Amino acid sequence: MINIAIAPDDNYAKVAAVAITSLFENQNDDICIYLVYLEGALTESNRSKLSDIADKYQSHMQIVCIKKEFVQNFPFISHLGFSTYLRLFLSWTLPNVDRIIYLDCDIIVEEPLDTLYNINIGSCCLAAVADYHSKNFYHLQSIGFNHPRPYVNAGVLLMNLKPLRQYDMQKDIEDYLKYHRQDICFADQDIINVLFPNIFILHPRYNVNMFMWQVPAIFPLPWNKKEKKEALENPVIIHFLGKGKPWQGIRVRFAERWWHYVELTPPAIKDSFMMLRGQSLKPSKTNRFRFYKEGLRNSVPSWLLKPYYKTRLCLWAKMN
Repeated sequence: MINIAIAPDDNYAKVAAVAITSLFENQNDDICIYLVYLEGALTESNRSKLSDIADKYQSHMQIVCIKKEFVQNFPFISHLGFSTYLRLFLSWTLPNVDRIIYLDCDIIVEEPLDTLYNINIGSCCLAAVADYHSKNFYHLQSIGFNHPRPYVNAGVLLMNLKPLRQYDMQKDIEDYLKYHRQDICFADQDIINVLFPNIFILHPRYNVNMFMWQVPAIFPLPWNKKEKKEALENPVIIHFLGKGKPWQGIRVRFAERWWHYVELTPPAIKDSFMMLRGQSLKPSKTNRFRFYKEGLRNSVPSWLLKPYYKTRLCLWAKMN
């Protein structure tokens, strides 16, 4: 039995349906999906639609509600919402589960996840793929990241929940937020990276994202050429990271694979997406510009970036 956790809200319920469908289409072993949602963030109707997909594939889905009070003290990042923090609570929310794969909603699965699930990560509590921002030294400095390993992307996590239960995570998070609340840019991803020094680094095949093909190789990247080639030619999980989403009418690499799984979703979900498919003709120029900007930012010495980030943090404080 392979345990999978996903944490959508109403904004991402239909997108989660595509992710779950791709998972079932490519998985041979039994799966138990834990649908974790924040109180009031996912309607009963959407929970039912997602549960129906599991029923269609004769699989298991357990629905877990987390009270709003557990996230009310976290900083709110508008494009991420509060549901992104739910992966921090899986160790005590699922007391009878010792190992689980957490997946963001904006992914598709292209191969069985058995190999990922059974990777020996030793004494590490978490395993993840290096993130493009692992080269953004000023951001890492500002959030208090000082580990020798790369900064990782939390959109795909292999989690050993049993050792995680030994940590007093709530206290650690409270202490961290006292000093770095205004420095956080990527919500729980920043928190995970700082609080867990020992994270096993996975091959990028398990979290193939836009940075691998939209950023010129002249910019510093956390993956070597061989890893990038293997990831792009044989992806296990494709992550539509960034602002260029197929369902937003953006033409990006692997978008046709995402639309393939849309075709396999229940009619109500499929029809709602197909209305947008005709608009998927726009190349991701704005997204590409953003990645070039990120690449330049990762190449500039941190002391030159200090005024930029100070201005950004001041604007963030005013808005929040």
